[in-house]
Amino acid sequence: GGTLLRVLVGDKGSSLYAGFGAVRTHEDDVRRACEAALQLREPHPELGGAAPQVGLSQGIVYAGPYGARTRREFGLMGHEVNFAARLMSAAAPGQVLLSGRVAGRAPGFDLVAQPLRRFKGVADAVPTWVLRGWAAASTRGVSARHRTGLVGRSAELERFASALDRGGRRAVVLEGEAGIGKSHLLEAMLDSVPAETSVLRAAGDALHQHADLRALRPVFAALFEEGDGALADRVRARLAQHPELTPWLPLLRAVLPLELPPTPETEALAGEERARRTLEVLAEVVGAAVDGRWVMVVEDLHWFDPSSWRLLRFLLATEPPPLALLATRPVEAPPPLLRELQEDPDTAWLQLGPLEPADAVALAARRLGVDALPPSVIAYLSARAAGHPLFTEELALALRDAAAVTVDGRTASVAPHADLSGLDLPDTLVGLVGSRIDRATPAQQQAIRVAAVIGRSFAVAAVQAIHPGDRSVEELVFDLEAMRRLDLLEADPETGGYRFRHAVTRDVAYDTLLSTDRRALHAAMASHLEMQGEGGGDLLAQAAHWEAAGEADHAIDRYEAA
Repeated sequence: GGTLLRVLVGDKGSSLYAGFGAVRTHEDDVRRACEAALQLREPHPELGGAAPQVGLSQGIVYAGPYGARTRREFGLMGHEVNFAARLMSAAAPGQVLLSGRVAGRAPGFDLVAQPLRRFKGVADAVPTWVLRGWAAASTRGVSARHRTGLVGRSAELERFASALDRGGRRAVVLEGEAGIGKSHLLEAMLDSVPAETSVLRAAGDALHQHADLRALRPVFAALFEEGDGALADRVRARLAQHPELTPWLPLLRAVLPLELPPTPETEALAGEERARRTLEVLAEVVGAAVDGRWVMVVEDLHWFDPSSWRLLRFLLATEPPPLALLATRPVEAPPPLLRELQEDPDTAWLQLGPLEPADAVALAARRLGVDALPPSVIAYLSARAAGHPLFTEELALALRDAAAVTVDGRTASVAPHADLSGLDLPDTLVGLVGSRIDRATPAQQQAIRVAAVIGRSFAVAAVQAIHPGDRSVEELVFDLEAMRRLDLLEADPETGGYRFRHAVTRDVAYDTLLSTDRRALHAAMASHLEMQGEGGGDLLAQAAHWEAAGEADHAIDRYEAA
């Protein structure tokens, strides 16, 4: 998921320079970079030499071309690039050294804090962490998430309780965009499951959505993790009451590191017949290994690999029947199984939207550890996050971290002279929204960034008027409709155009424009408004765009005229 930017080879050593999130953004770029670093820290067996030293830092950088007119290259420039190089130099051979920002966004990894250290170009001593490897896997198959009490979602919990009471084969599907609270709701649902119920977990993975059965391997690891002896002995012991499965146990090597020799039955299989029989056996093994009622929990279903989709179908038909809790983001072209579940009357299909205003306020207050929020903070969070749980929490923390909001015991107050509108967006939100923008084509990305200059709501004609490319209205509608399907935009009945679903989305799209492009687009928008008439509202809008374009004289003229 990263981009190799440069490889230097010299008599004093070689260096590799890579970036994650600059060319294409993913919401888990930190994790991708950490995984790459762990794979790079061992010396190449054919090249020899000392073990590599690796440094990882994260932050806002310039990403684009630089150099002379006749020799230019693409690269990253800024403090964080230099700091990553300092970390690399400070790391021991075979060691990966992380900045504090990276360490704070690397759950699931084994980190060791280091003493405060001074680096050239950094005024104060700063903390660093050594990345030793992956953290130990959860005994339930997927890393357990930090649990907190659920805010809101009472209607969804009632529908889950109804499905739980009915018994039999049933599924509950939670559909919603990233950060909307699917995982927290899943955990709240599990809290109401009887203690004697077996819970098996699985999760799709953006990095491994082309690896066969990768998503469902944790289910089998959890089934056979307890017991004495080697894994093969534990498997045989757990399935001792089902001798009919013994000849087929070598097929479990598709999901477990088993050392079992093939049997005549498995050797006779090949091609599609072997693939289908493997899936059948895996489902039969789960049915034989679970004891009584069981719940199948699957997160990030949208990242399932094709083989995991096929196996999931078999697992849902297992005896005894499971209660399936499935969480997914909206899928534009859902696989057949997902369509069947949506049409099944026994499926509780829950579409998660924003929180109610009172619930969003309660969530932010709880995140800050206070009893109530000042009215100006409530208005800010309501306008910027629009009830989105993750946006609400992250913006509340950003207000506190920027000292715009002070917390004294259980009381929050706005700091004197605090400018809430000037707050920088947290990296978590930039990565989350940026990854969705980067799923679109370059033309679609450019369209939404141009629209961001206009404002939260915009008309297609205005986008066409200031767009630097030669795009027709029809082409721009096609581009903007694609962004609407990604849940970044929504139709705006008042203007007949579009509106950014969240102010945060508009801010991220706007902030990814180069400053020179941003100023040029603001100037173009000001000129476009001047051609539309001289109404008072237009004059203020013209002044604001001229000011953002860096044209102070034009801005002052328009403000005075208004």
